[in-house]
Amino acid sequence: MPSKTPAVSIVIPVYNADPTYLQQCLESVQAQDCNNVEVIVVDDGSTDTGTVRMCESFSNVFTVLHQSNQGVAAARNNGIAHASGEWVAFIDADDWIAPTFLSRLAELGRRSDADIVICDCMVERGSHSAMNHFFPEHSAFAWNDETRVRTLLQIFGKNKYYNPPYIAVGVPWAKLYRTQFLRDHDLHFPVGMSRMEDNIFNLYAVQAAARVAYLPQALYHYRVVEGSSSREYSPDILQTFTRVNNETKVFLDTFSHDKRLDQAFYARVIQSVHSYMLFWIFHPQNPQTYRDKKRELLRIISSEPYNEALCQLDYASAAKSIAVFAVLLKFHCCLALDGAINIERIRR
Repeated sequence: MPSKTPAVSIVIPVYNADPTYLQQCLESVQAQDCNNVEVIVVDDGSTDTGTVRMCESFSNVFTVLHQSNQGVAAARNNGIAHASGEWVAFIDADDWIAPTFLSRLAELGRRSDADIVICDCMVERGSHSAMNHFFPEHSAFAWNDETRVRTLLQIFGKNKYYNPPYIAVGVPWAKLYRTQFLRDHDLHFPVGMSRMEDNIFNLYAVQAAARVAYLPQALYHYRVVEGSSSREYSPDILQTFTRVNNETKVFLDTFSHDKRLDQAFYARVIQSVHSYMLFWIFHPQNPQTYRDKKRELLRIISSEPYNEALCQLDYASAAKSIAVFAVLLKFHCCLALDGAINIERIRR
């Protein structure tokens, strides 16, 4: 007979998800080879009737919470607040999990006395599947201070140590978090961020974890949903990444005693300039003249923290792509940057 306390609480935030994808996600949860599971579907104010109906069709077996639209961070936090299981897992509504996902990760978590358990994922793009290892697959994984730093470096972005081929470890899915660990350290997703709130959450989680365990098996399926988001014009992106950079700096000021993390922050700041150019400054829908676009870019990189990042970045030890991009910025090679951004946009 299963115990009264669920082994795992699964939190699934939903907002206008494709009903077909959502059904596959929820059915994969139903198909788990363990039955001591609590499933919390958090409908974040969906306006699509098909999404809402699909959520309600599972309400007889899952807990379905409805909230006004507040964003994925608030939806996940709502799920954490209602979780009663020993572990919490997050699954995105477009994705699905293997039948042994929960049992294998929970068993490893108990055996290793871990606060966080991580598995690999398959990246699903149409009919194509690709393996994504979060850590070097042929090396023995041992949690220590060096592994912690290298995990944090991966969350920051590209680094010279190891970069997964598709998805970095800063995502909240493909993991189990010990519920009491989340509550003891008051870990929650920062509300109001439209990007990378999961990275900020995991910076604090990885820093706080006494032990992290890793299962190099792809038990999570991450679906790449084709759409126009990779080409969208986002004139508010400066404000978005200013919040990301500020939250990251708070983390560093609180915890960092490793200069590699400071360098990772400079790299992240420089990467954010790349996003400004791709989605705003050099985007075809930007009505400004080229001269005004160039002036805007130069204004940004002469302000903080961008100027400090360009001056303090250790170019020799940075990932090659970031070092090259930083050099072009530092020497104001705007035409070359504009051309490179246009080529990247076409390839997307």
